[in-house]
Amino acid sequence: MKIQLLATSQGYSFINQAQALVTGLKMAGVTVIPETANCQEADIVMGVGSWRDYDLLVKKPLNKGAKRVIPWLVSDDKVEKYEEQLNSLEMVLTTSEFCKRVMVRDGINPKLIEVLPEAVDDSFWHPLAKEELEPTIKLLTMSSMGVEIPEKLDLGKLKATKVPIIFTTGGDATSKGALEVIEALGKIYRKTGNKRWLYMLKTWPYAGSLRRSAVELELAENLGIWENIRYLVGEFSQEFLRDLINICDIYAAPSRGEGFGLPLVEAAMCGKPVVTCTGTAAEETVVQGETGFIARRDDIDDLAGYLEKLIVDKSLREKLGKRGREIAVEKYSPRVIGQKFLDIICPTYNSLQ
Repeated sequence: MKIQLLATSQGYSFINQAQALVTGLKMAGVTVIPETANCQEADIVMGVGSWRDYDLLVKKPLNKGAKRVIPWLVSDDKVEKYEEQLNSLEMVLTTSEFCKRVMVRDGINPKLIEVLPEAVDDSFWHPLAKEELEPTIKLLTMSSMGVEIPEKLDLGKLKATKVPIIFTTGGDATSKGALEVIEALGKIYRKTGNKRWLYMLKTWPYAGSLRRSAVELELAENLGIWENIRYLVGEFSQEFLRDLINICDIYAAPSRGEGFGLPLVEAAMCGKPVVTCTGTAAEETVVQGETGFIARRDDIDDLAGYLEKLIVDKSLREKLGKRGREIAVEKYSPRVIGQKFLDIICPTYNSLQ
């Protein structure tokens, strides 16, 4: 079998999504031909992206004579404009049951939709030893000869004294639930006086994200916890992001929108407990009370309760993180997702023989 994957460049995550599936397909013995090859050489052309990329991922290969085109689409808000075209296809893949419900709600025939979660490379996303993290910890630690550095700026000291680090990553942190996390942390502080924690956020350097970060910091200042918030802004490598996830103790993302929840699975692969909320695909990646916690959407008390549990209980963090790694490998490793893909499309493929 020969498969060609086309990934939209509108979103780096789609490229990662395609590459991880390529790894799984190759493990299953499938030949993956280059994106630049003639699409007529492939038995199936699979487009990876949003429904908004229909022209690139579906229309273009069909016009070029592709035998079969099966898109793998994210649709976490709505589907519009392409309902008729998508309903004319033999199959549409999507990344979660949540996205499937969105598609069905917006007029896509449910009989055409199959759910294929994203693959996450468990050989890359995994727990790292302390010595492996030391270069990154040193890089992120402010230091000056003869000057006493405040503890919150000394990441090495925070790790040495076992101060819990909460982490969120995204293009902007607000969409990943940063305001809700900050409000919940403020509630914990007002209730207990506990400020022995650090909330670290990684965002992309663009105007909208920076404006939202300013709002987040203002909220933190009003709650009296601004010195416990630390931002990392930039375009970083996957290796650096893996280090950040490994440095943290809790991954928090009560996201406002998720079509799958890739960072949550990456965090689980690295052995970190995950806190999210209901209402998006993210809740499908967490087993309540076993790999992390799912708070009720817009319920800050519920979110604060779960975060407080994890902040004060190191053994609970370790227990959930260990189980999270096990389940994430079982459900999302490339080998598993590659085989699931074949299980879904094999009847269609066999009919071509």
